[in-house]
Amino acid sequence: MPDRFLDDVLRKTYAHPVIDLFNEERIKKVVFKAKGQAINAAVRVALLVEDIMGVMHKNITIGSQPVTRDPDKKPYLLSSIEIAMSPF
Repeated sequence: MPDRFLDDVLRKTYAHPVIDLFNEERIKKVVFKAKGQAINAAVRVALLVEDIMGVMHKNITIGSQPVTRDPDKKPYLLSSIEIAMSPF
């Protein structure tokens, strides 16, 4: 999927609704949470929101947790991210 198409989808699906809620002052803070491959999309949406809204206060938490699909196999680490954003 081309990056431009993906950005359009993320902008329409996630960024614009968040921006509308900020502009209507219905929310004061938004938190994007993601694990694994979804981390890229969460970071991109946060950047899109910041590009449109301007500089925002951010609190970013990065972590990982062991996950095992088969009890006989060694667990692997699954990365996670939490991005909390609020306007100044």
